[in-house]
Amino acid sequence: MLRDFLIWWSEQMLALLPARLARMGSAAMADALIVAQRAGDPAQLDIVVRRGGRETPAGAVRLDETGAVQDAGAARDAATRAGRRRPALVVLRTHAQHLLERRVELPLAAERDLGRVLRYEMDRLTPFDADEVFWHAEVERRDRARGRLHVRLSLVAVAAVAPLIAALRGIGMAPAELEAPAA
Repeated sequence: MLRDFLIWWSEQMLALLPARLARMGSAAMADALIVAQRAGDPAQLDIVVRRGGRETPAGAVRLDETGAVQDAGAARDAATRAGRRRPALVVLRTHAQHLLERRVELPLAAERDLGRVLRYEMDRLTPFDADEVFWHAEVERRDRARGRLHVRLSLVAVAAVAPLIAALRGIGMAPAELEAPAA
């Protein structure tokens, strides 16, 4: 119970910060190896190393017609080119066209367990079941007078990125996170 309170309290304090400062501690700033789909050429993957909030291109690899990485050795070499050690976190950055977003209005009480509420309501709110998407929810505002919570729900269909995830797993670079730039 104490743990739940501390998590809730931390989230409340973070919500008070300006968005710019709140993002500084987010996963978007964490050191990572980013594998990014190139716009206009889905078979081309750019490898970028993010350290200290800076992104440095480290190379590129290509997927063959079966969806496998053509040269796994080149992929690993490109991953280490920008530094001596590869960051432990691998992030898949997909196209903005794969990102779907919608605004959701829920009762204020839903904030206590927002993840579970949205998972349960996903098929009502979107054309997908919860297990068919990777999703993230961000509280945009709280309307205490009306007892409403305004949330931005962002999602990417698993089917859109599953081949890329499988290709990266095949060369030992399984992504732990997914990034999708806002359209």
